[in-house]
Amino acid sequence: MQKMQISLKTAITTFVVAVFISNPLIGNNLELPKNSPFLPHNYGVKKVTTRPQPVGGNGLISRQIEFRGIIELGGSYRFSLHNKKENKGYWVSENEGSNGIKAINYNPQSMSLTLSMNGTIEQLTLISANESPLPVAVSAPPNKGASPPGPATLAAPKPQTTNKARVVPRRRVILPKKN
Repeated sequence: MQKMQISLKTAITTFVVAVFISNPLIGNNLELPKNSPFLPHNYGVKKVTTRPQPVGGNGLISRQIEFRGIIELGGSYRFSLHNKKENKGYWVSENEGSNGIKAINYNPQSMSLTLSMNGTIEQLTLISANESPLPVAVSAPPNKGASPPGPATLAAPKPQTTNKARVVPRRRVILPKKN
């Protein structure tokens, strides 16, 4: 009886292992992500797209204005422009202007915008993001040999010089006894 139980356990274990290895949905199958109904059609296929390089870019407008973004609402485009000298951003609609800047024409193929500013017309290309980190502003030069301020030094309580708290004397009320 005991030999039969051991052989039955061995048979079941062998069967489970064989099914696990041979089943493409359970085993270590690399084809599953390619045939998954939950992933998009071209998942895993890398598309290489190149952005067009800016044309010109040495004019008066390009030194002062950056073309930073586009949004399309209801069939009309709005453009995000940044004035570097004033450090302000503006949203301008096509054929409309703001603060002396007028968007004349937008070309979606080259992602470029023709701007007019103070009688000067220039074509700006949408700036692309880069992977360089932003510089960290430091308010004061670090002290030599000093450790940088951490949570312990920033939140340290101020030392108390003297205890000038006013002490209020305790009063006792003695009530007369009732007979």
